[in-house]
Amino acid sequence: LRIVWVGKLTGDTAGSTSSVVVERIIATAGLALVGLVGSFLIIGPDRRIQILFLALLVGSLLLLALMMWGRLPVGLARKSNRVIDFIKGMVNHGARLRGKPGKMAMVLFLSVIFQITVVGVNLAIFKALGINQLNLADLVYVIPATSVAAMLPLGINGYGVRESAYVVLLGAYGVNQGIAFAASVLFAFLISIMSLYGGWIWMRRQVESSNEKNTIKSNFRDSQKCHGTRP
Repeated sequence: LRIVWVGKLTGDTAGSTSSVVVERIIATAGLALVGLVGSFLIIGPDRRIQILFLALLVGSLLLLALMMWGRLPVGLARKSNRVIDFIKGMVNHGARLRGKPGKMAMVLFLSVIFQITVVGVNLAIFKALGINQLNLADLVYVIPATSVAAMLPLGINGYGVRESAYVVLLGAYGVNQGIAFAASVLFAFLISIMSLYGGWIWMRRQVESSNEKNTIKSNFRDSQKCHGTRP
Protein backbone atom coordinates (compact mmCIF):
# COMPACT_ATOMS: atom_id res chain seq x y z
CA LEU A 1 0.00 0.00 0.00
CA ARG A 2 2.82 2.39 0.78
CA ILE A 3 4.43 1.69 -2.56
CA VAL A 4 1.16 2.23 -4.44
CA TRP A 5 0.02 5.34 -2.59
CA VAL A 6 3.40 7.09 -2.51
CA GLY A 7 3.97 6.10 -6.13
CA LYS A 8 0.68 7.75 -7.14
CA LEU A 9 1.44 10.90 -5.16
CA THR A 10 4.98 11.30 -6.50
CA GLY A 11 4.63 9.68 -9.90
CA ASP A 12 7.75 7.66 -9.08
CA THR A 13 6.90 4.03 -8.33
CA ALA A 14 10.56 2.99 -8.48
CA GLY A 15 11.40 5.58 -5.82
CA SER A 16 8.51 4.57 -3.55
CA THR A 17 9.50 0.92 -3.90
CA SER A 18 13.12 1.70 -3.04
CA SER A 19 12.06 3.66 0.05
CA VAL A 20 9.92 0.80 1.38
CA VAL A 21 12.55 -1.85 0.62
CA VAL A 22 15.30 0.16 2.35
CA GLU A 23 13.03 0.85 5.33
CA ARG A 24 12.32 -2.87 5.68
CA ILE A 25 16.00 -3.72 5.45
CA ILE A 26 17.00 -1.16 8.10
CA ALA A 27 14.09 -2.18 10.35
CA THR A 28 15.31 -5.79 10.22
CA ALA A 29 18.84 -4.63 11.01
CA GLY A 30 17.54 -2.65 14.00
CA LEU A 31 15.58 -5.65 15.25
CA ALA A 32 18.58 -7.96 14.90
CA LEU A 33 20.90 -5.45 16.57
CA VAL A 34 18.66 -5.08 19.63
CA GLY A 35 18.23 -8.84 19.96
CA LEU A 36 21.96 -9.46 19.56
CA VAL A 37 22.87 -6.88 22.20
CA GLY A 38 20.22 -8.37 24.49
CA SER A 39 21.74 -11.84 24.07
CA PHE A 40 25.02 -10.54 25.54
CA LEU A 41 23.23 -9.04 28.55
CA ILE A 42 21.88 -12.33 29.86
CA ILE A 43 23.40 -15.54 31.17
CA GLY A 44 23.27 -18.62 28.95
CA PRO A 45 21.54 -17.35 25.81
CA ASP A 46 20.55 -19.84 23.13
CA ARG A 47 23.46 -19.91 20.67
CA ARG A 48 21.11 -20.69 17.79
CA ILE A 49 19.15 -17.50 18.43
CA GLN A 50 22.37 -15.52 18.71
CA ILE A 51 23.50 -16.87 15.34
CA LEU A 52 20.08 -16.02 13.88
CA PHE A 53 20.35 -12.42 15.09
CA LEU A 54 23.89 -12.16 13.72
CA ALA A 55 22.87 -13.62 10.36
CA LEU A 56 19.94 -11.21 10.10
CA LEU A 57 22.15 -8.25 10.94
CA VAL A 58 24.88 -9.19 8.46
CA GLY A 59 22.35 -10.12 5.78
CA SER A 60 20.48 -6.83 6.20
CA LEU A 61 23.68 -4.79 5.96
CA LEU A 62 24.73 -6.69 2.84
CA LEU A 63 21.34 -6.07 1.22
CA LEU A 64 21.59 -2.39 2.12
CA ALA A 65 25.06 -2.21 0.58
CA LEU A 66 23.69 -3.88 -2.55
CA MET A 67 20.88 -1.31 -2.74
CA MET A 68 23.39 1.52 -2.33
CA TRP A 69 25.89 0.08 -4.83
CA GLY A 70 23.98 1.70 -7.67
CA ARG A 71 25.16 -0.56 -10.48
CA LEU A 72 23.68 -3.15 -12.79
CA PRO A 73 25.43 -5.87 -14.80
CA VAL A 74 26.60 -4.44 -18.13
CA GLY A 75 24.38 -6.74 -20.17
CA LEU A 76 21.31 -5.76 -18.17
CA ALA A 77 22.14 -2.04 -18.15
CA ARG A 78 22.19 -1.95 -21.96
CA LYS A 79 18.68 -3.38 -22.26
CA SER A 80 15.47 -1.43 -21.93
CA ASN A 81 11.94 -2.55 -21.21
CA ARG A 82 9.35 -1.81 -18.57
CA VAL A 83 10.78 -4.15 -15.94
CA ILE A 84 14.42 -3.28 -16.54
CA ASP A 85 13.68 0.46 -16.55
CA PHE A 86 11.90 0.00 -13.22
CA ILE A 87 14.94 -1.82 -11.80
CA LYS A 88 17.21 0.94 -13.11
CA GLY A 89 15.06 3.49 -11.30
CA MET A 90 15.38 1.57 -8.03
CA VAL A 91 19.15 1.28 -8.51
CA ASN A 92 19.47 5.02 -9.12
CA HIS A 93 17.49 5.82 -5.98
CA GLY A 94 19.58 3.39 -3.97
CA ALA A 95 22.79 5.04 -5.19
CA ARG A 96 21.62 8.38 -3.81
CA LEU A 97 21.69 6.94 -0.30
CA ARG A 98 25.48 6.81 -0.37
CA GLY A 99 25.59 10.58 -0.05
CA LYS A 100 23.29 10.59 3.00
CA PRO A 101 25.05 8.59 5.74
CA GLY A 102 23.62 10.84 8.47
CA LYS A 103 20.05 10.14 7.45
CA MET A 104 20.72 6.43 7.15
CA ALA A 105 22.18 6.38 10.66
CA MET A 106 19.14 8.28 11.96
CA VAL A 107 16.76 5.74 10.41
CA LEU A 108 18.70 2.89 12.03
CA PHE A 109 18.65 4.73 15.37
CA LEU A 110 14.88 5.24 15.14
CA SER A 111 14.44 1.56 14.26
CA VAL A 112 16.33 0.61 17.42
CA ILE A 113 14.19 3.01 19.48
CA PHE A 114 11.06 1.44 17.98
CA GLN A 115 12.21 -2.05 18.99
CA ILE A 116 12.91 -0.82 22.51
CA THR A 117 9.38 0.59 22.76
CA VAL A 118 8.05 -2.81 21.70
CA VAL A 119 10.03 -4.32 24.57
CA GLY A 120 8.54 -1.70 26.89
CA VAL A 121 4.99 -2.55 25.84
CA ASN A 122 5.63 -6.22 26.52
CA LEU A 123 7.20 -5.38 29.88
CA ALA A 124 3.98 -3.60 30.87
CA ILE A 125 1.87 -6.56 29.73
CA PHE A 126 4.06 -9.00 31.65
CA LYS A 127 3.81 -6.93 34.83
CA ALA A 128 0.03 -6.76 34.45
CA LEU A 129 -0.15 -10.56 34.12
CA GLY A 130 2.18 -11.12 37.07
CA ILE A 131 5.05 -12.49 34.98
CA ASN A 132 8.06 -11.63 37.11
CA GLN A 133 10.52 -14.29 35.97
CA LEU A 134 12.08 -12.02 33.34
CA ASN A 135 13.94 -8.77 33.86
CA LEU A 136 14.43 -6.01 31.30
CA ALA A 137 17.61 -7.57 29.88
CA ASP A 138 15.78 -10.86 29.32
CA LEU A 139 13.03 -9.08 27.42
CA VAL A 140 15.52 -7.22 25.22
CA TYR A 141 16.64 -10.70 24.14
CA VAL A 142 13.31 -12.58 24.07
CA ILE A 143 10.94 -10.06 22.44
CA PRO A 144 13.08 -9.47 19.32
CA ALA A 145 13.28 -13.25 18.96
CA THR A 146 9.47 -13.47 18.93
CA SER A 147 9.37 -10.65 16.38
CA VAL A 148 11.76 -12.57 14.13
CA ALA A 149 9.48 -15.61 14.42
CA ALA A 150 6.46 -13.47 13.51
CA MET A 151 8.26 -12.43 10.30
CA LEU A 152 8.05 -15.99 8.98
CA PRO A 153 5.35 -16.25 6.26
CA LEU A 154 3.52 -19.06 8.06
CA GLY A 155 0.47 -17.14 9.25
CA ILE A 156 -1.56 -13.97 8.79
CA ASN A 157 0.32 -11.01 10.28
CA GLY A 158 2.33 -13.35 12.47
CA TYR A 159 -0.67 -14.79 14.31
CA GLY A 160 -0.02 -18.33 15.50
CA VAL A 161 3.72 -18.16 14.93
CA ARG A 162 4.15 -15.30 17.41
CA GLU A 163 2.06 -17.10 20.04
CA SER A 164 4.09 -20.28 19.62
CA ALA A 165 7.33 -18.30 20.03
CA TYR A 166 6.03 -16.71 23.24
CA VAL A 167 5.07 -20.09 24.68
CA VAL A 168 8.41 -21.72 23.81
CA LEU A 169 10.74 -18.85 24.75
CA LEU A 170 8.92 -17.85 27.94
CA GLY A 171 8.59 -21.51 28.89
CA ALA A 172 12.38 -21.59 29.25
CA TYR A 173 11.94 -19.07 32.09
CA GLY A 174 9.24 -21.13 33.79
CA VAL A 175 6.28 -19.07 32.56
CA ASN A 176 2.99 -20.96 32.33
CA GLN A 177 1.98 -21.72 28.74
CA GLY A 178 -1.49 -20.23 29.14
CA ILE A 179 -0.12 -16.99 30.56
CA ALA A 180 2.53 -16.78 27.84
CA PHE A 181 -0.16 -17.28 25.21
CA ALA A 182 -2.31 -14.59 26.85
CA ALA A 183 0.62 -12.13 26.81
CA SER A 184 1.09 -12.67 23.08
CA VAL A 185 -2.61 -12.24 22.32
CA LEU A 186 -2.76 -9.03 24.38
CA PHE A 187 0.25 -7.64 22.54
CA ALA A 188 -1.27 -8.48 19.14
CA PHE A 189 -4.59 -6.95 20.28
CA LEU A 190 -2.88 -3.70 21.27
CA ILE A 191 -1.12 -3.54 17.90
CA SER A 192 -4.45 -4.02 16.12
CA ILE A 193 -6.19 -1.33 18.19
CA MET A 194 -3.38 1.18 17.59
CA SER A 195 -3.45 0.41 13.84
CA LEU A 196 -7.19 0.92 13.31
CA TYR A 197 -6.63 4.45 12.02
CA GLY A 198 -5.06 2.81 8.96
CA GLY A 199 -8.48 1.37 8.10
CA TRP A 200 -10.02 4.83 8.43
CA ILE A 201 -7.39 6.24 6.05
CA TRP A 202 -8.10 3.42 3.60
CA MET A 203 -11.87 4.03 3.64
CA ARG A 204 -11.41 7.79 3.34
CA ARG A 205 -9.17 7.34 0.30
CA GLN A 206 -11.72 5.02 -1.28
CA VAL A 207 -14.47 7.63 -0.77
CA GLU A 208 -12.25 10.41 -2.16
CA SER A 209 -11.35 8.27 -5.17
CA SER A 210 -15.01 7.47 -5.81
CA ASN A 211 -15.99 11.15 -5.55
CA GLU A 212 -13.18 12.11 -7.91
CA LYS A 213 -14.34 9.55 -10.48
CA ASN A 214 -17.94 10.77 -10.20
CA THR A 215 -16.77 14.37 -10.69
CA ILE A 216 -14.80 13.42 -13.80
CA LYS A 217 -17.81 11.56 -15.23
CA SER A 218 -20.10 14.52 -14.46
CA ASN A 219 -17.72 16.97 -16.13
CA PHE A 220 -17.47 14.70 -19.16
CA ARG A 221 -21.26 14.54 -19.51
CA ASP A 222 -21.54 18.32 -19.16
CA SER A 223 -18.86 18.75 -21.83
CA GLN A 224 -20.70 16.42 -24.20
CA LYS A 225 -23.97 18.31 -23.67
CA CYS A 226 -22.28 21.64 -24.39
CA HIS A 227 -21.06 20.23 -27.72
CA GLY A 228 -24.48 18.84 -28.55
CA THR A 229 -23.33 15.20 -28.54
CA ARG A 230 -24.63 12.23 -26.66
CA PRO A 231 -22.46 11.01 -23.78
